[in-house]
Amino acid sequence: MKRFSLLLILIISLSGIITYAQGLTRVEPAEAIQGDSLTVTISGQGNNFMQSSMFNIFFSQGSPVFYTLWGFNNQVVNDDTLRSDLFIPFGAATGTYGLLVSTYHPLYEQWEFNDALTITENPDPPRLLAVDPDTITERDILEVTISGHNTHFA
Repeated sequence: MKRFSLLLILIISLSGIITYAQGLTRVEPAEAIQGDSLTVTISGQGNNFMQSSMFNIFFSQGSPVFYTLWGFNNQVVNDDTLRSDLFIPFGAATGTYGLLVSTYHPLYEQWEFNDALTITENPDPPRLLAVDPDTITERDILEVTISGHNTHFA
């Protein structure tokens, strides 16, 4: 009977540990296209994000890391939710990205979430539309205007 009681206590203890384990559980939205600017909501369980004042949030593809997208304007919503702005360049590699969240103050903690974000090709890629003037002669000094679509020249 003692062995059964000890086994039952061990099972209950382990299930409590598993139930309260820390981790990331969801990223919304989980899909984007090249050229998107979006705010992602990162949800977890048992993370206590409120205790930290410094975060690094990034999405990466490949191992070793092939392409990285850094989050900015990171905000703690509550103990288990973060928000981060993300710009996905038109040149970003398409495919699935994993997520890494690191905290640095007062404690260093790190959480990973595989297959967090899928980036697809933008059907309307950047392109140049016009260059004005389109002809010049040698030694001319002039102002040139270049216009484009989805170019983000700024």
